[in-house]
Amino acid sequence: IEPNDKGAAILSYGESNVNVTNSIFSNNQANFSGGAIAILEGGIEVDSCTFNNNSLTLESLGTDSGGGAISVVLSTNNVDIKTSTFSNNSATNTYGGAITISTVSGSVNIINAT
Repeated sequence: IEPNDKGAAILSYGESNVNVTNSIFSNNQANFSGGAIAILEGGIEVDSCTFNNNSLTLESLGTDSGGGAISVVLSTNNVDIKTSTFSNNSATNTYGGAITISTVSGSVNIINAT
């Protein structure tokens, strides 16, 4: 993986859980998945965060591509996104301008996110 290929702000591999609270992610760019945050195999809890102007810069249609702000792929854990705001995030010619969630065996909860 080259720098900024995935998750320009946070990149997590493995079955760990990532908790992000009261944070602002703005103007992050990645090449393939998760402009701001990319989670591969683990879980994530996002609470009271703002995601603004995050993007993917290359066009890719791979199974782990997408998510202008957040990408979660091959997770065996839970994905919880609560009370968070997404604006002007983009993923050109791939999946999920704001969020991509693919192949998750845990629960997925998106509550009060705009």
